[in-house]
Amino acid sequence: MTIKFYKVYIENISAVLLGAYYRAFTDLVRNTDSAIDGMDYIMANLHRVDWQKTQETIDNLKSIYRKTWTFKNAISCLDEQVTRINNNEYEKTFNAVLITRIFIWIIENGKINFSQPQMNAAKQALLPLWEQSCFEMRYVYPNR
Repeated sequence: MTIKFYKVYIENISAVLLGAYYRAFTDLVRNTDSAIDGMDYIMANLHRVDWQKTQETIDNLKSIYRKTWTFKNAISCLDEQVTRINNNEYEKTFNAVLITRIFIWIIENGKINFSQPQMNAAKQALLPLWEQSCFEMRYVYPNR
C-alpha cells in the first residue's frame, strides 16, 4: 500500500482533512488482533509524533516501556492523536507521515476484523486528501 498523497512539499496539512482520516483509520484498526508483531515500531513512531521529544528521550522510553507496550496502548495513543488533531488547525506533515506509517504497519501485519461501513468510512476519509494531492501535483508543483 503506497500513500503518495503524503509526498507533499508543504510543512503543514489542514487538520480538517486529517481529522476524519485519523478517526476513520483508528476505528478501522481498533479491531486488530492484539498479537501483532512490531509493537516497538508502532510505539516508537507514536512517541515521535510529539515534537518535543528528542531522539534520546525516545530511546529512553523504548528501553523503559518496551516490556509493557501493548496494542491497547497503541490504540489509546491513536485516540489521543484523534483528539489532538481535532483541537488544532494544522498538522505537521512529518507527524501525518508517522501516523500513516503506523496505520500501514497495522493493516499489513495485523489480523483486522472490520465491517464494510468501517472500510467505506476509511475510503471516504482518504478521498479529500487524495484530491488535494492531485490538485497540488498538477497545478501547484507541476515540475516536481
